[in-house]
Amino acid sequence: MKTKALLALLCLASVGCPGNGGSDAGPECSGGCPLHETCVGGRCQCEVNFAACPASADGGAADAGTVCVQTSQDPQNCGGCGVVCPAGEACLGGSCQCNAAQCPGPDGGLVCSDLQSDPQNCSQCGELCPENEQCVGGLCQCPSGNTICPLADGGVVCTDLSSDPNNCGGCALGCDGGSCQCDPATQLCLAPAPGQPGSCSCQGTLTPCGANGGGCVDTNGDPNNCGGCGQLCPTGNCVGGVCVCDAPYTKCGTDCTNLLSDVHHCGACGNDCALGPGAGLSGVACDQGSCVCALASGSSGSICASGSGGSCVDLMSDAQNCGRCQAPCPAPTTSCTDGNCTCPAQTQLCTSGGNASCTDVSRDVSNCGSCGNACAQSFAQGSSCSLGHCVCTDVQILCIGQTSPLACACEAADGGSACQQPRLAFADVAPILTDPSAPLGCATSGCHSAQAHAGGLDLSSAQAAYAGLLGSADGGVASSCDGGPTGGFGSVPSQACPCAARVVPGVPASSFLLQTLSNSSSLCAGALPMPVDSDGGFHSLSACEIQLLTVWVAQGANP
Repeated sequence: MKTKALLALLCLASVGCPGNGGSDAGPECSGGCPLHETCVGGRCQCEVNFAACPASADGGAADAGTVCVQTSQDPQNCGGCGVVCPAGEACLGGSCQCNAAQCPGPDGGLVCSDLQSDPQNCSQCGELCPENEQCVGGLCQCPSGNTICPLADGGVVCTDLSSDPNNCGGCALGCDGGSCQCDPATQLCLAPAPGQPGSCSCQGTLTPCGANGGGCVDTNGDPNNCGGCGQLCPTGNCVGGVCVCDAPYTKCGTDCTNLLSDVHHCGACGNDCALGPGAGLSGVACDQGSCVCALASGSSGSICASGSGGSCVDLMSDAQNCGRCQAPCPAPTTSCTDGNCTCPAQTQLCTSGGNASCTDVSRDVSNCGSCGNACAQSFAQGSSCSLGHCVCTDVQILCIGQTSPLACACEAADGGSACQQPRLAFADVAPILTDPSAPLGCATSGCHSAQAHAGGLDLSSAQAAYAGLLGSADGGVASSCDGGPTGGFGSVPSQACPCAARVVPGVPASSFLLQTLSNSSSLCAGALPMPVDSDGGFHSLSACEIQLLTVWVAQGANP
């Protein structure tokens, strides 16, 4: 007993007492214990009537450890850790109890209300503060910067005169008569002049667009008001107050437009269908970049100039505008089909001297068989056209001209006798074979051009051509072909028909040259007629040219 008393005296003297920094204090108590804690057995513990609760339950940080609270009166830990009393209630004896007035609640029960701060029960139960007002010290008051204004029903409202369109700059002053709304995010409500209504004004760089300044927009980025109010960007892309045109749109002035369908910019900026040839026409539209209008048949027609105005025409069938405007078909026998001028059956559309006409090629001597085939050039002077072929009449024969060896004429038969033919040399007929400019001659591309010599025949000059057709006058060409050329002058075998001589002097019917140029049926198997034209088809020489070569061979194929 004496020992315990001595220890108690030492504890009071703070010498060697656990929890008071004495030598016997544990590590936890060496620095002293927090408020409402004492050191017991070297460890800090809550005092009597205090409980250790998480610091977060007392409003501290979640990881702040524990604190000693008096649960009998702590409203955050009333009767236990984390038990929070509702607003207006206090913790008495470890239970939440109303320490203020009890007023009727919205559900019919009683709620604990602080009559000094509750805007629903300010100073007494049921005393409601006006809209936007606060209850301070039991009195309804407007927040700082707000004003109390009367309402039409006799009540009052607490409002911000800088943004309320019904109390704009002053109580009961509308924004331009109350017709516009001041958007707090984009507009300011300006204080009015004495006796005048308030007005809305756009903030910063925003621009008012709409009636009475309603609607503040950024004209630098608003696609509906790009660069100015009402300027619409069709593509919805406004950058720096300029419409950016995305495909398929094109910039025309300040607008983005589709040149394929915009009637005011059809095919090109400024090409207004309503101002051009189509002015005054109904139903004018832009189709694929061309001004068109609807025809009676419902098809799409083009607008072609007509006098001082324009008219809608179908370019596929209009003979005056066939295929394109101002392109009439030759009258009166032609018509327009699918945009092309067409002629009646048995006729063709032939052009001569820039003039087109429908021509009967079966009997037209200037277009015999085809357009441009003039019998006087392809057959003989004085010839006629019968069933599309150039011929001499029944009482005429084809004769070589006496004064011009390279021309033929249809001359009257003298008792059935032959013509008096002039003496021909190879120089007279060589141009038929060697002239590369002749449209149906032999020396054309694909037959005997500089790059391709059919049958190995060189037609680059009259001398080379003669040697290739008849051989050398002093030696000739030998051949072992039975029944064919046996060698010597005039015995050059054909490469296509080795048993046939190219030219047999005095015998035109046996000469391979005349057989292939006239498409003779006596050609051997595999041999092709000459000459071949640029499209790969055979076109025989004129009757006059074949007549000249025949007479030359018959006279002995003179050099």
